[in-house]
Amino acid sequence: WAYPPAFLLVLTPLGYLSFSLAWVTFVALSTLASALAIRPLTGGRVQLLSAAALAPAFAPAFLMGQTSTLWAAGLVAALVALHSDRPVLAGIFIGLLTFKPQLGLLIPVALIAMGAWRTIFSAAATTALMIIIPTLVFGVAYWPALIDVMALHSDTTRGSIEEITLMVSPYSFLAGLGLPEHVALGVQSGIT
Repeated sequence: WAYPPAFLLVLTPLGYLSFSLAWVTFVALSTLASALAIRPLTGGRVQLLSAAALAPAFAPAFLMGQTSTLWAAGLVAALVALHSDRPVLAGIFIGLLTFKPQLGLLIPVALIAMGAWRTIFSAAATTALMIIIPTLVFGVAYWPALIDVMALHSDTTRGSIEEITLMVSPYSFLAGLGLPEHVALGVQSGIT
């Protein structure tokens, strides 16, 4: 399990369901989150809301039960809240996005550039709660285990990158072309 413990806490109830029912539930909740996030941008047009929430581009994420749709819904909700002058709500959504923190590396930079201090403080408080509450539930041993799993995941991915044809990144593209790993990683690091 390569996610911070808050996401495990949220998904734990799905573990009591069969795989197929858990998958359907997760996809339905992700779709609902997308629809709710996009709703303020659609001007009440149901067709536009349906087209956005069920866009064909989401199909691979839905098929594999990926978290990307849920994460994107959280980002859209945060942007809508910022646009609607609701900085604390935006911060809550941004804090919730830390279930996949690597995707939001530039969000703090953007918030600092905006001077969105209430959003920053709200996001920090939400993130702190997302660390504290699950740690109380699962224990502090979760964190070193997460670090070990992440290292194993990284080693496994790097060891088989030429065979993973569906990964989309400069690193996977360059490694797939046969460039030495240190070159591919260097380019990826520079781009990042």
